[in-house]
Amino acid sequence: MSRGFCHRGVTIIEVLVAAFIFVIISGGIYTVLRSTRQVAHVSQAKDEAKAMAETILKYMQQDIAVSKAVVDKNPGGGGKPKATPSFSSSGGEIRMQVPKPGIVAKMEDDYVDVVYSLSGKTLHRDDGVTGNNRLLSKYVSKLNAFLLSDSQVEIEVEIEIFPVGVDTPVTHNQRVLVTIREAVVNAVDKRWLSSDEITAY
Repeated sequence: MSRGFCHRGVTIIEVLVAAFIFVIISGGIYTVLRSTRQVAHVSQAKDEAKAMAETILKYMQQDIAVSKAVVDKNPGGGGKPKATPSFSSSGGEIRMQVPKPGIVAKMEDDYVDVVYSLSGKTLHRDDGVTGNNRLLSKYVSKLNAFLLSDSQVEIEVEIEIFPVGVDTPVTHNQRVLVTIREAVVNAVDKRWLSSDEITAY
């Protein structure tokens, strides 16, 4: 007695169902991989934005701290000391006078003009000595510097970067307060005076 075997081929419907399942699985894998790449690009952009902001602030802090401030210790016949900083900010430019390289510690009266200029989102720093207009960043969306007192400046910088493959930019905003040393050294800001100096005013 012989047994019969039933040979059944694959139907077109089964092929289509298998292809459909394969497409769904492939699409899911692609979506996950794409999302993972975007997260990595966003994270990288955040790190870059933070590093750029810190680099800009580092340059500005160093310059502002040693910038020139002319102090009148007896204005108007007996008034409190008054400082006139060389620092100014207007029209996308931040200017100040800083000691020439090599004489910062001595605070000698030999200064050069340092200029930070923002054009669009591109920020340059002119050192006032070599004519080197150094590019600091191409991603500065905001740069503000305010003279809060005779001896203190607030700086705000915002960096905006578009991560690869992402339509929404990543932004990093950072602020710092900087004290102009020359005004402090000349005792303009009473917070820095000794008890003996306070009673003298």
